[in-house]
Amino acid sequence: MKRLSYFKFRNIGITIIFGLILSLVSCSSEDGADGSVGPQGEQGLQGEAGQQGPEGTENVTYSPWITSGFPNPLTQEVTRFTIEAPDLTQDIMDNGVILVFGRENTEVYPLPVYFSSSNGQIHTYAIDTPGILAVQVTLTLLAPVPALESYRYVLIDGGTPDTMGKSAQLDYSKMTYSEIATIFNITD
Repeated sequence: MKRLSYFKFRNIGITIIFGLILSLVSCSSEDGADGSVGPQGEQGLQGEAGQQGPEGTENVTYSPWITSGFPNPLTQEVTRFTIEAPDLTQDIMDNGVILVFGRENTEVYPLPVYFSSSNGQIHTYAIDTPGILAVQVTLTLLAPVPALESYRYVLIDGGTPDTMGKSAQLDYSKMTYSEIATIFNITD
């Protein structure tokens, strides 16, 4: 077993004590000015702006689910019913986006929609005048079929080119109802 000599132990002890004294003496809150106070530096370079997101919900209106005005079952080749849409303005007709959805139970379909099964239905919508939206069903097989139970419209204000930015590139007509509802916080 090795023994530490008195000098080695003494040197280690002196070094530790000297280090403690030095650290206590050299640190004082009264030694100088606060390091956080100083001249303002130059503004750094800015990166490119990110892609503009879709307009907020203040530019989007949507109807509640409106009970179908069609007879059930459908028996005529072409049947139409109208929905009052007071927020459907000429400006939205000219510059905005109009989406119409039909619902049966939990399934939601964007219009136009074609049911090619044995019943052959085509659901479309038309807008001839501001404030009125017409939903139409055309039967291709001329056999009685059930109608969808309800419809909803979503109106997206076109805005101006300055405010729409890159969000105008989104094609809402190719999105599902679920995607539209998520983007614009639409609740059922």
